[in-house]
Amino acid sequence: GLPYRKFSCNKDTDIFELLGTILPVTEETSSSDLIHGLGLPSFEDVEYDFENTYQRLFGRKPDQHSTAAECYDVITRGVIDAAKKGKDGFVFVESEIIKGAGEGHVIEVQEADIVKGVTLAGINALCENEENSSVVTLTNGKVVVKHPDTVFIFTCNGAYDGCNPLQQAVLSRINITRVIDTPTVEELTERAMKHTGLDSKYKKLVHKMAKTVIGISEYCKEQSITDGVCGPRELNDWAKKAIILVNRDKNDGDDDAEFDEHYIIKALFSTIYNKISQVQEDIEAVLVAKIQKEYDPDEIAKAKIEYMQGLI
Repeated sequence: GLPYRKFSCNKDTDIFELLGTILPVTEETSSSDLIHGLGLPSFEDVEYDFENTYQRLFGRKPDQHSTAAECYDVITRGVIDAAKKGKDGFVFVESEIIKGAGEGHVIEVQEADIVKGVTLAGINALCENEENSSVVTLTNGKVVVKHPDTVFIFTCNGAYDGCNPLQQAVLSRINITRVIDTPTVEELTERAMKHTGLDSKYKKLVHKMAKTVIGISEYCKEQSITDGVCGPRELNDWAKKAIILVNRDKNDGDDDAEFDEHYIIKALFSTIYNKISQVQEDIEAVLVAKIQKEYDPDEIAKAKIEYMQGLI
């Protein structure tokens, strides 16, 4: 029953973005551009050349107690000070993480394992659960105390290309972890039925579609085809596309049009086919090995032609 906020990470997310964003009043710019303009080292400098960057900021070499967080604080404080002085008309806006933490919301940090290095450690203080420990001081002087109702959720993809191991300091502050396995055929079927609103009389057809999706996914793993996707989203899109094609034909006067294998095969190409892989030979291999064993090869060939002609 708590309000929900989300923060979506990417490979270029830095600690400053976790806390807030410098937005120009007059023109677009990025925090990294402003950092460079102020002559400050970047967050990447801290991560990849910590010793020299620390010495540059503090005039001495780091010791065993020195941390990257000290560097990040100096950099972000410099940016905020510039903004407070109205340098080039910039203003500081708190991130969804900061807003949610102070108000007791659920905050989903999405794609947490795409972020590089120690970036996520920048919000470690807010992930503490001990009294008086969950506090962060923003570089504009505002002190944010985590509301006791606040829930952080870090979601990761794990096996996808481009993902990194979650930083240990962050992982150690996560109280509960759960690995969500690939749904069964039955679970996929039920989800797709609810997602699309299809009548229960079509459940057998959707079950076959779900079985096909799992079969494709397993085959790709066995054949080391790793540059594509075929899962719950693709199944939902496949079913929805078939419904769209049925409704299109009904609107064109075909009163007999109904959700069946004919439309399922037609919908396959614009929702499943080109997402299996980015290598055409691999797509065709899957088509022959898995799809043609489940559906009429002649119908598949006809639908493929229609798809290539832009008709479906």
